[in-house]
Amino acid sequence: MSTFKPSSEISNANSWAEYREIKEGKGHALAARHVAKTYKKAAQRGTIRNNYLPVVPYVERKAAGALDLPLRVTGPEAFQSLIRKWRPTLARTWKARLTCRSAFVHLARRRGRLMLDLLYGDGLKVNEDKQAPLEWDLVAGVEIPLADDARLAYVRPDPSAPEVVGAVQTESTGHVTPLDLLDGWGVLPIFPCFRDDVESLQPPCDRQLLDLHIAHLLQLSDIEHRRVYRTSQMWRSSDMAAEVGRHGGGDFESGADTVAELGENDRLGIVESTLKPSDDLQYVEAYLRLAAKLLDLPPEIFNSGSRAETGAAKSWDFRPLLELQQCDREAADDWLDSLVEYFRPVLVAEGVVGESEKLTVRTVAPKVGSPASVVDYANGTEKLMKLGLTSPVRELARREGIGFKEASKIVKVNIKQNRDVNIEPGESGPPAKSGGNAPAASE
Repeated sequence: MSTFKPSSEISNANSWAEYREIKEGKGHALAARHVAKTYKKAAQRGTIRNNYLPVVPYVERKAAGALDLPLRVTGPEAFQSLIRKWRPTLARTWKARLTCRSAFVHLARRRGRLMLDLLYGDGLKVNEDKQAPLEWDLVAGVEIPLADDARLAYVRPDPSAPEVVGAVQTESTGHVTPLDLLDGWGVLPIFPCFRDDVESLQPPCDRQLLDLHIAHLLQLSDIEHRRVYRTSQMWRSSDMAAEVGRHGGGDFESGADTVAELGENDRLGIVESTLKPSDDLQYVEAYLRLAAKLLDLPPEIFNSGSRAETGAAKSWDFRPLLELQQCDREAADDWLDSLVEYFRPVLVAEGVVGESEKLTVRTVAPKVGSPASVVDYANGTEKLMKLGLTSPVRELARREGIGFKEASKIVKVNIKQNRDVNIEPGESGPPAKSGGNAPAASE
């Protein structure tokens, strides 16, 4: 077996470390570290606290939650059981692809069972094919770092025989252990899941949502600090003299348990901010909506309230988010199709499915209820159709939680049934075309 030689390295370890903190529920530690770094003096005095709201998990839940939905699986019972066990890992992988740009599923046999793992972009190294660097099917090998400096490598020893895949595990001592892969796997048991605009098989961690997450927690901490100490920003001349050379002079620590002592020539002053908490929060919400728009997400994802008053109008506030979730479901279904097709040789070799059996995995969305006023909804939808902004198929798919293909069939049946019902009494169907040789009437 040839020695594995990764073609590229990822050098954004700090980004991945911060992303993992958020994903592992350690976001408060991340917030405390950034607040202490940004507000050094206030942090030393203990007069500022970190406010943490989980922006990254929230965006994942709202914009990439397709695989949290129930799955409709067709195939043998063993395959259906396997998908049910894999579903949590598939859901985590699908969400990670939106926020960190790259995620991979790793299929391995452990204790006689096929197990699925989530690997982030820094959890593996890819040795791509030089002639086709973006084709996953032609990847020459993948290496996964393990604990204690051990490594697990999947490689294709002979590029001319892509149906052969081998695996070895190298310990930190240098001892190499060949791993048994059943004949017929023919694929690297790792499959990628990343955004459509990624032009690399191993992209770095995405800083866009990560930086938005950090900026948001700093804004909240800043607002909280100014709200608590809004009328307590005081100074005295001795403090200013002690901070000669610093822009803005000195400050004065105050609070309910603080007593100030003034020297003979000391002076005391108060600086009060004119900002209001409501203005601050409006700024934060506008900032989040602008960021969402630049990230190709609907700004409504960060709306804290509805501007509408009626039930029908309120439904329009959530319409962009519903369309985003529908697109997410369709993209997830396409990815599931690719995943199942790619791993089919493994499933066949392991005896889970037959070579000719049909396998499908689809997300099943809950039905979306109609607005309170059906008339307003119908009138608004009709106007949108005339403007070319929607269609009967799209509306039915969104309302019933089904795909466009299925919705298209239903719409065609509905149109035909309505046409049949609206035929006038005595009519047997559409009038016959004139001209030609008409059949003679029977006598």
